[in-house]
Amino acid sequence: MLRFLYITDTHIGCSNDGYHLQPRYVGYEERLFAGLAQWVAEHDIHFVVHGGDLTDHGTPEAETAWCIGPLATIEIRYAED
Repeated sequence: MLRFLYITDTHIGCSNDGYHLQPRYVGYEERLFAGLAQWVAEHDIHFVVHGGDLTDHGTPEAETAWCIGPLATIEIRYAED
C-alpha cells in the first residue's frame, strides 16, 4: 500500500509580530523537521506532500533555502523496478 503524509502551514521564518489566528512556534524549525523525519520513518511513509505556506514570506535567499537542508534529511524509502 502506498502511504503519504500531507502537511501544510509550517510557516518557516515566521515571527511573533503581526496578525495570526493560532500560536506561532518561532525557533522550533529543527524540532519540527526532526519530529517529522521520525514520524515518517515510524509509519512507513513513501512520500510527503507539503500543501502550502512552507515559509512565511517566501524569500528564496533566506527561508526557502534554509528549508532545503532539513527537508533533505527525511529518509523516504522507495522501490525501483
